[in-house]
Amino acid sequence: MSQKYEGWTNRETWATNYHLVNNHDMYKMLTENLLAIRRELTREHAEDPKAFVVPLASAIRHRAADWLKDWLEIEASEAVDRGHVYTLQMLLAIGSLWRVNWDELATEYVRHLPEDPCP
Repeated sequence: MSQKYEGWTNRETWATNYHLVNNHDMYKMLTENLLAIRRELTREHAEDPKAFVVPLASAIRHRAADWLKDWLEIEASEAVDRGHVYTLQMLLAIGSLWRVNWDELATEYVRHLPEDPCP
């Protein structure tokens, strides 16, 4: 039986995407950080392409997935102390962060990043 949900790996991945792209502040932070990751790795690749054991696009996706997972885990751990109601509601809707497919989210977000205004 497939666990696909609305075209995503599972319901948790779909719910994470839903909340990130429907909250302006979170989406802005997400986009700014992913642009910074792409900029940094592109610069590093230009300086020393042999230092990369995977293609640049894969390195960007992997770094983006790691950052996204870490960011949301930190947000989750600090949501109560900071009184972030939206984050708490998001976490309740997602259910379980360990089931989120971070690579799928990062792939989708990196693919749709705008052109970098500060190359």
